[in-house]
Amino acid sequence: AAFFSVWCMNEMIRLYLGFVANLKEKVPHFAGFFFLTVLQLVLIIYQMGFQGQRLPIDVILGICDCIFVVVECTVAYTIMMAVIENKTARFDVELKVV
Repeated sequence: AAFFSVWCMNEMIRLYLGFVANLKEKVPHFAGFFFLTVLQLVLIIYQMGFQGQRLPIDVILGICDCIFVVVECTVAYTIMMAVIENKTARFDVELKVV
């Protein structure tokens, strides 16, 4: 029960940060989303291999979820770097105008 409640809280906060970061292009929200996604990966790996009682379906679904989360981490990191680059360029342009 404790694992599930930690996973649910992490998922709700992670999805909110990803949603806000995507709409408003906020770098701190992207970073929070990225780090909570890494935490999500740790939770999935725990559920797959280190949980006391597990079924074969836990391992199979955990592997599928790990694949999705790794792709999500990769895309989140790429987008976060692109947004940082864009914000830096915009700042440089605004700085030169003033």
